[in-house]
Amino acid sequence: MYTVFSQPVLKLYQVSLCSKATVFYIAATILTFVPPLLIAFRSQGFWQKIDTYQEQPDVHFQHELVILIEASDPDKSFGWSTMANLNQLLGERLATPSIKSRETDWNRDGKLDYIDLEIEIATEEPVYGVQVYLLFDVRLYVIFSLLATFTRTPPKN
Repeated sequence: MYTVFSQPVLKLYQVSLCSKATVFYIAATILTFVPPLLIAFRSQGFWQKIDTYQEQPDVHFQHELVILIEASDPDKSFGWSTMANLNQLLGERLATPSIKSRETDWNRDGKLDYIDLEIEIATEEPVYGVQVYLLFDVRLYVIFSLLATFTRTPPKN
């Protein structure tokens, strides 16, 4: 077949600048770029493998402790605790110590730097080991405020 005559069909659709199609096009373009940039900014980086963080915690000794003293004979081991239930469990193996503690803030920044703990227990048995478990209250402020900005939890009633 031979083409003798051809004429292209050209249709033009024109709209004003304030149409729904223009608003949709601008909104789709903004939503394509802005949310990923906000997510990248708020998540501190997508491919971050190692990060360091330094903060001096606010540490307070709660004056609660457990002392376990190992003697040569396991049946003669004894201990003491600030918790009454544990002292009841120890029964005859309970030994009351003399305890002195002092917390010091060397650099006067409001956070304690040093604890001086002195424990004396009178015993006639040779001591082969001592285990002391101390309870501390530790608080971090900077990392907590960063985590609080990333996670939004609804208030509890």
